Amino acid sequence: MTQLILPGHPDFTPTLEAAPFFWQEIQRDKCQTISYVVDSESGILRPVEEDDLEEYMLGGELEEVLEQQEDEEEFELFFNQIKAEMEQLKCQTSAF
Repeated sequence: MTQLILPGHPDFTPTLEAAPFFWQEIQRDKCQTISYVVDSESGILRPVEEDDLEEYMLGGELEEVLEQQEDEEEFELFFNQIKAEMEQLKCQTSAF
């Protein structure tokens, strides 16, 4: 029985590193037009055909992924701002 290995699983990175160098050629044989999109639920890239790509872009999933990325960027900016303020406070208190 085959299992799906997701990020966070101990076997994920070794499996990814052991992918055959010709995986893209195999993928091209299965489908002529390949595009990779970010899955909105898992964040993992997945291959899609041309019709699926159009549905991805016009059906709202692309917008959902972009909103998630914006939220992450806003959080990172906020975190970096707090970190900088903490460093300033640390420098000010060490001056005494």
